Amino acid sequence: MSDNNIRESIRSVIFQILNEEADEKPKKAQPKKAQPKKAQPKKKKTKKGRTVKKPPAGTISIRPGGIGRGNFSKFVKDAKMRAEADPEGLLKDLGVKGGSGDDLSQVAEIFNQAIHTNDTMGEAYSGAALKTTTFQGKKIPVVAVTPSGLNLRNGIKFLSHTLTAAQNIGMFSPSGAVVFSKGENFPVIVYSI
Repeated sequence: MSDNNIRESIRSVIFQILNEEADEKPKKAQPKKAQPKKAQPKKKKTKKGRTVKKPPAGTISIRPGGIGRGNFSKFVKDAKMRAEADPEGLLKDLGVKGGSGDDLSQVAEIFNQAIHTNDTMGEAYSGAALKTTTFQGKKIPVVAVTPSGLNLRNGIKFLSHTLTAAQNIGMFSPSGAVVFSKGENFPVIVYSI
């Protein structure tokens, strides 16, 4: 068969499929069953008048625009998979045994266990500490983390996967929404709303 015959055959098959789809009668929409409403995040107005959704309590997130765009390193993607599929194994490898206290105290304790127990984490981060900083014009308590062996973007995402793994096995149950962001005074901050 020549190229023109092949193209013509493909073209005719495509037109047949499109015509069959157009001939099918659209199905009548069935009324939806009443479903309970999910907890909707609260909306908050910013100084510029834009509406920003406040994350719901018990969630771990990264502030919108907090880390930029693009792909993450392979080890960060692997950490995400392990946080979902094998959270116990990930935390065991990192040397994390849990934390106590309020949300931020638990976060600092989990991060420091991983940093001071696991050699790779020790090279990637220099430590985590409870601090107070000015964020969006307000003084707030935060966990300040300083990456030392990897870039800020991958560092934030890896830490969020670490907390997600702890949450997935019940080791970390935040009472508020835990949010990661870049800080003004510290490279990485974690705060609770």
